[in-house]
Formats: sequence, C-alpha cells, structure tokens
Amino acid sequence: MSISTRNEWHGLPVALLSMDTLWPLTGYSPAPSLREKVRNSIAVHGMVNPLIVVPASVDHMAAERRPGWRALPEGPRIVVVVGNNRYWALKELDYRTVRCAVAQTISEARELADISRATGWPDKKT
Repeated sequence: MSISTRNEWHGLPVALLSMDTLWPLTGYSPAPSLREKVRNSIAVHGMVNPLIVVPASVDHMAAERRPGWRALPEGPRIVVVVGNNRYWALKELDYRTVRCAVAQTISEARELADISRATGWPDKKT
C-alpha cells in the first residue's frame, strides 16, 4: 500500500490519513474516564502527536499476531499500533482525517513508542 507523506516525526514519515482507512490494533476500549480525558484534551489542544501506524494486510498481521489483537478485515489496512486511545477519541469527535507517523513494521512502531515514553513524548498533551 502506497501512502503519500508530507514530513517526518522522529524519523518516520508523516501522512494525513482518512479515519476510514485506519484499524485499531486491539479491541481495547479505554475506561470511560480515560476516554473522556483524552477526548477533552484533543478537543482543547488538537492532535499534538501523530498516531503511529503500519500499512498491513491480513497475511502481514498474522506473522506478528499477539493475544488480544483484533482480526483484520480482508484487504489491505493501515493499523494503529500506537495511539489507540486517541483513535477512539478521534472517532467520538468525528474527525475525518488524522496525522499519522508511518512505520514499516509493528516492531519499528513499538520501538519508537518505547523510546519516546522513556525520554518523554515530544509534547506532553495528546
């Protein structure tokens, strides 16, 4: 799947993607209080940090499957690896597009998330 990118975030290309093309990695839905906190932060500050996504197909995801991950529908998808709470908040806020940092593998996305959390996200707001 080819994704048109505009700039970079921590070395990953950033693209403005349609919410309709994104698929959350897990079936996890945050507790109502966390969901409200994230939603309110985005409503006030906007999306400060991009979601981290991976273009993936059913075959690609099967190779990295872990317990709790949602099954992908048929066909290529862009999977939200980091930022699932923000994904659900954006859905509730009726966002149509969102900035996404595009990793090539789930491992690359997770590694960046781990480094960012250890050193502090570039921006503390969502």
